[in-house]
Amino acid sequence: MVSHSADKQLLEIEKKYPGFIHTKSSLGVRLSYELQKIFQDVEIVRGYRVKEQGEYPSALNGYLYSILRNSRQQRRALILNILKQFDDQARTSLSYMLYLADNLAYFPYMVQDEPLFIVHHIDIMISVSGTNLLQSFREGLIMTEPSKDTLGVGDDKEEICINQISALDEDDDDEDQLVERVPEDVSQLQACITAAQGCLLLLMLKQHIKDVYGLSDSKIQQYSPSEPAKVYEKTANRRSNALFSPKTTINKIKEGSPPEYLDIEGRKDLIRQYLDFKQLIVQLDPDDPDDEENKVLTALSTGAPSATTVMPVATGGASVLTEADQVTLSNYKDNTPPKVPKLVISNRRLDSESKRTPRHQKTSEKTKKHRHKKKRRKLVSSSGDESENDYSDPDFMA
Repeated sequence: MVSHSADKQLLEIEKKYPGFIHTKSSLGVRLSYELQKIFQDVEIVRGYRVKEQGEYPSALNGYLYSILRNSRQQRRALILNILKQFDDQARTSLSYMLYLADNLAYFPYMVQDEPLFIVHHIDIMISVSGTNLLQSFREGLIMTEPSKDTLGVGDDKEEICINQISALDEDDDDEDQLVERVPEDVSQLQACITAAQGCLLLLMLKQHIKDVYGLSDSKIQQYSPSEPAKVYEKTANRRSNALFSPKTTINKIKEGSPPEYLDIEGRKDLIRQYLDFKQLIVQLDPDDPDDEENKVLTALSTGAPSATTVMPVATGGASVLTEADQVTLSNYKDNTPPKVPKLVISNRRLDSESKRTPRHQKTSEKTKKHRHKKKRRKLVSSSGDESENDYSDPDFMA
C-alpha cells in the first residue's frame, strides 16, 4: 500500500509540476537506498523486488524511471547520474553501487536506445576509470631503499615521485617486489580496490543487459547517442529472464570493510587483486599496440606485405613480430581465399553493324533525299502544265 500511494503521488506531482521529479531524481534514489536499509534490515541491500513467486524481478525505482522514460533527455540524465556514482572520484560504497546496479538491471526498458545507451557509457567509464585506478594504485605504493639507491633519488620530493612511478612501471608484474612496496597505511590502496570492484560490477551489468536484450557487439559498436531518436526507437524485447547475480561483489561485501593495516598475507592478497584488475583492463583495450597478445592483430590491420617483412620500431631496429607471430601471420595469409575479379557490366555495344554513323554522313544523305524530292516536284508540276495546255486546245477538245 505504501509503494502504491508513493507512486500515485509521484505521478500527481509530475502532472502539476512537469520537470520537478527530474530535478530531484538523483536525491530520491539515494534516499530510497537509505529507506531500504531500514526496511530490509540485512547486510546486503538489493535494489529489486519480486512481487509474486516465479515472477521476473522489478527495480525498486522502476516507477520513477517509467515517469521520466517518455522524455529522452530526462531518462538519459537519470542514467548518467546513476553511472557517475561508479566513478573512481565519487568514493561510493560498494553496497550502494550494488543497489544502483540492481536498478539498472531491472529498469523497464521499452526501446532499444535505452539499454544501448547504458552499455555505451559503461564501456567509456571502464576505459577511463580503470586506467585512473591503476595509476592511483601505483602512486600509493612506496619505494624501497635498494630501489632508491639504484635510481639515485635525492631529497627532492618531485624527483622521488617521478622516479617512483617509472620504477614501478618497470617491474609492475613482479608480485614479490610490489608486496615490498605496500605502505603501512593501506587506506588509499583499499579505496582503489573498492572502486575497482565497481568497474567489475559494471562489466557484469553490461553482460547481463547484453544477454537479456540480445545486443550483439557489432550493434553496440555501431551505436551513437547523437543519432536521431527514430533510429533506435524500435521495441526492446527481453530475450531471456536471466537474473542479475554478481557473486564476486556480494562476497566482497560479506567480507566487511577492509582493515587499514595488513599483515604479509593481506598485502599479498591486495597485490593479487591489483594484478587481476590490471590484466582485465589490458584485455579490454584491444587498441593498445604494446600489448603482446594483440601484435598479430595490429600487423593484420595495418596490412603487412608478407610474413618475412620486418616491421621496425620507432626507437630501434628490432622487429615487433616474434617468430610465433610471424608463423601465425603466414598461416593466415596462406589460408586467405583468393580474390575474385569484379564483374563489370557495360552498356556499350561492340557489334560493328550497330555502330553509330558519323554526323556528316547523315547530313549528306538528308540533303540527297531532299534534292531528289525537289526534282520529283518539278516533274509533276511540268506534267501538270502540259495537261492544262492540252485541255485548253480547242481543236483537241473537238
